[in-house]
Amino acid sequence: IILDDRTFAFSRGSVVCVPPGLHYAERSRHGFISLYIAIDGLGLTTLEHVHLGDDPRFALAARLVLEEWRRKDRIWPDAGMEALSVLVRCLRRHREAPSHGPLVSAALELVDMHAGDPGFTIPRAAARLKTTVRRMRRAFSAELKMSPLQYLTARRVDDAKRLFACGGFSVSDVAARVGFTDAYYFSRTFRRITGVSPLAYRRARTRG
Repeated sequence: IILDDRTFAFSRGSVVCVPPGLHYAERSRHGFISLYIAIDGLGLTTLEHVHLGDDPRFALAARLVLEEWRRKDRIWPDAGMEALSVLVRCLRRHREAPSHGPLVSAALELVDMHAGDPGFTIPRAAARLKTTVRRMRRAFSAELKMSPLQYLTARRVDDAKRLFACGGFSVSDVAARVGFTDAYYFSRTFRRITGVSPLAYRRARTRG
């Protein structure tokens, strides 16, 4: 990338962000892919270069964005927009002091992205991040004082609470939307975490 009279080199597996309105040129012997995406609020003042190998979150989000971009659809599906949202959050967090280690941060992003998928499991998350469930458990226990499964379950219950607050959803509808295949198990889990049944919670929120 040529910016003014300076040249910025980068390698395979990189994300390079350029501030809006900054004129630059591209030169490569082998070619590369440029995605032109306007990101509000990132606050870039100069070119920033992030290598995907520095943090698994970048690699995961960038790959998902690229997969959706290659479809050439006029309107991106929800999965593509969510992947782009994750990539933007990664870029923003890269500019701040990290609150968690790379493995936990990557796992949190993955869980947040796929918590509503009933087929999403912690072993699948570990495989996606090229690690083991045991290593994930150790990292979560050290940094969050909970297991990956406990975090996933809590995230699904939080999502359920938000849906109940919106109104118009039955307990079985909410259970399915937040990633539970069994409404009865969802009700037991919801009561265990919140102290009330889904029906009682929905009624209280509706009256409020």
